[in-house]
Amino acid sequence: MSDVKPGAMVTITAGRGRIVLESRSAAVRAKQKYFGALVPESEIWSDELIADRRRKARSIPMSLSGSDKLRSFTSVFVKTDR
Repeated sequence: MSDVKPGAMVTITAGRGRIVLESRSAAVRAKQKYFGALVPESEIWSDELIADRRRKARSIPMSLSGSDKLRSFTSVFVKTDR
């Protein structure tokens, strides 16, 4: 906890019978380490997301009127698979 200074942002995590207080930078490093271990370094999630969004945008029918086209286009970017 030596990098926690007065007024610094911290995160508090509770679970597994404990409460952890850590600096924001330590929390970010821990999350980067965790998520970095999930996929190979050669895989770039942002590139995959952009490619997916472009595929979806290309699938929108161009025959829609202006407001319908905008509504359809917008729904592609806010739709979730939940």
